[in-house]
Amino acid sequence: MAKAKRDDNEGANSEAQEIVVNLQRIANLLALNLIKGEEDEAEKIKTLAAVGYGSSEIARLLGRSPGSVRMALLRARNESQNE
Repeated sequence: MAKAKRDDNEGANSEAQEIVVNLQRIANLLALNLIKGEEDEAEKIKTLAAVGYGSSEIARLLGRSPGSVRMALLRARNESQNE
């Protein structure tokens, strides 16, 4: 009986993990659609940050290094403070 319950829990965990992975894929596709057509890389980064993506996630989506994304966000913040 305990083994059957453990198997059920493992199956449920596996299904939950698959759902999370699929939701992340959907979120990434929506994010990429949001910046589609935007030519300016800095604007893409600012937009993705504004909707809640972190620098590592933005870097992965745009094929950049996390450091370059952090620098772009810092520049954008500094520019907005100077305006």
